Amino acid sequence: MKMKTLTKLALTFSGIAVASKAFDTSIQIKKYHVKSSKVHDNIRILFLSDLHNNQFGEKQTTLIEHIAEQKPDIVLLGGDIYDYVGDVHPATVLLDWLGRHYPTFYVTGNHELRMKHLAGFKRLIREMNIQVLEGDSVEVPIGKTSVIINGVDDAQNKRLFSKQLKRVGKNLDTRYVNVLISHRPEQVERYEKYPFDLILSGHAHGGQFRVPGLINGLYSPQQGIFPKYAGGEYELANGSKMIVSRGLMVQNQQFPRIFNPPEIVVVDLH
Repeated sequence: MKMKTLTKLALTFSGIAVASKAFDTSIQIKKYHVKSSKVHDNIRILFLSDLHNNQFGEKQTTLIEHIAEQKPDIVLLGGDIYDYVGDVHPATVLLDWLGRHYPTFYVTGNHELRMKHLAGFKRLIREMNIQVLEGDSVEVPIGKTSVIINGVDDAQNKRLFSKQLKRVGKNLDTRYVNVLISHRPEQVERYEKYPFDLILSGHAHGGQFRVPGLINGLYSPQQGIFPKYAGGEYELANGSKMIVSRGLMVQNQQFPRIFNPPEIVVVDLH
């Protein structure tokens, strides 16, 4: 076989391999470790964001299997689990299962705030044994450690978001680990006003297009081109850690995700 032919074959297979990796939409597990002197028993938090009614396997079996394998102590939902368009059944199937298996907490994203019957959806979520946080703080004892889960509605409603964030921020009991669930990561200056130990956000969809090691994300709503908070772990000026999920949406998108597979975030508190 001639060298030119071998070179063409090698390039072809390399291109196929790169394309396969680039457009991979299998769920990834992204793990983070957060150390704190306030933690006496290791705690595992599982964080889901931006499902947008997407479905992974019949009756969400693929997504559910991934969650169960991680054996979380609590599950936090960072908004846009539902969507104001499309079939909400896939999201409802997942939430019903979560509510029966784990202490689960939920905040809205911008897509849920666009729903005509948002109050009815929140009521449905509560009926599935999931706590909906609207500027609320809930203490969750796990072993000898207490974690305070704080949650606010999405910042699309600026006045409501500011009011709720101020309420949970000013009432923090710093003896305990304080976790904030808030859909948007770009509200950093507001988050830095309060001593949250951990902030969990989504919304950015990983910047949609990535080049590993070079570009963490190409574009995100509100952040624009080359978003600063596309996905990953960030340390804020006040010492708080913020973890941004790349989210789960892969279906019915205007643009494909490139080098940006959907992800489940797992945070181990030590």
